[in-house]
Amino acid sequence: MHGANLIEQNKNHRRVKSDPGIPSRRDDEAPHATGLPARVKKSRHSATTEMACVRDESNHLHLNAGSALRAVARLLGADVQEIDAEAFKARLKTYLAEFQHAAEGDACHGYASDTQRELLACISSEQLARLIESVELYGGAKDEPTRWQAFCERYLFDVNGAVPSGDLNDRSLGCSKSHFRRQAAKLGLLQPADRPAWCMATLVKNGRMPPVKATVLTVAAPALDNTRQPEWSVYVDMFGKLKQRPYAVAMKTIAGQFMQCADRHPSLSHVALCAAGMDAFLGGLAPAQQAVARKVGAVVYAELIVSLRVAGKTPQFLGGKNDAFWKEVNAKLQALEEPPVGCLGLVPRCITAKVAARTLIGNAGDLSSLTGNGCARDRSLDGFFGRSSLMHFVHGLVSIGGNSRAQRAKPRKRWSLPLFTSG
Repeated sequence: MHGANLIEQNKNHRRVKSDPGIPSRRDDEAPHATGLPARVKKSRHSATTEMACVRDESNHLHLNAGSALRAVARLLGADVQEIDAEAFKARLKTYLAEFQHAAEGDACHGYASDTQRELLACISSEQLARLIESVELYGGAKDEPTRWQAFCERYLFDVNGAVPSGDLNDRSLGCSKSHFRRQAAKLGLLQPADRPAWCMATLVKNGRMPPVKATVLTVAAPALDNTRQPEWSVYVDMFGKLKQRPYAVAMKTIAGQFMQCADRHPSLSHVALCAAGMDAFLGGLAPAQQAVARKVGAVVYAELIVSLRVAGKTPQFLGGKNDAFWKEVNAKLQALEEPPVGCLGLVPRCITAKVAARTLIGNAGDLSSLTGNGCARDRSLDGFFGRSSLMHFVHGLVSIGGNSRAQRAKPRKRWSLPLFTSG
């Protein structure tokens, strides 16, 4: 996406209409791709190294489930016996089939990219276990079990409102509906200060470059792209005007999650910010109200950048250097007599080994689907992360394990942090 702006990447960061003309199993349709991904060379593992996945005669990947199941149990603070191993394996088989191939009648089937397959083919069971155990939760519900339930109960994808059938989602992940959708209908709408975020380590691969290990924080801005969204009435009044106060609380909650996660990872000296919620998620508002929302967002992001600098971090933003939203943020910084925030670049090509080693990287996700959402079928920032990394797969494994527990266990506190807001 040479010369295009970040929001071009971000603007459909959750629900981009599935385009039959977009190839679902290759990465070179990405506007910023460098070319077809090369096959990963065989790693020189010792004879005792167990690979996470094996290929069958049809070149399909199958996971060695035992190590992954144990890692999920450790993450959730559960005994391995509490997870139904047979249900875990059966759902995992369905998930991998849907992930790699096609399921009849679903709008976004066969959405794994070649890059995701390559990463799965070269990762060891030990490496995959470490990625699973790296997951951290921020904010959300007041009690930890509910936070993990919300993280585990997701749709395989939620692309432009198209979700898998309840039967397929249940056979794949162990839930027929996302926790957010179910709770929104049953208990009322999510409140501004209750927004969850989650962080995980992952492998990221760009084209022919070798994979790098990166730390990614996924935040979820209010979805106001249409009036049917469960959150609509929380942030928009009956006349279609943005309720600025609750919207500001939601954005400050996201800013607080960036601060808290950055503090939790002191070895990461840089923070790459994403313009979460500043484009496609405002699509249901009139243009004048979209401008109001962006003004609120620009103020919050400017304050966040100042706070990160005070904390000794170097903030940057993802996307193109001429992005209109970040120009607005820099105007706010200038008014505060602060230097402008710099541009890191586009995902995934900006995530080099040097960048990954020192940077907490922001991703704009949603509350209904697995991280990465539609992956190769999703041209949003979340989709580009999904197709270039193992985030969708790791989130899927945790989801399957969490939904296969015979008895819910209280997760360990070190993996789940309470609500924190800035401002």
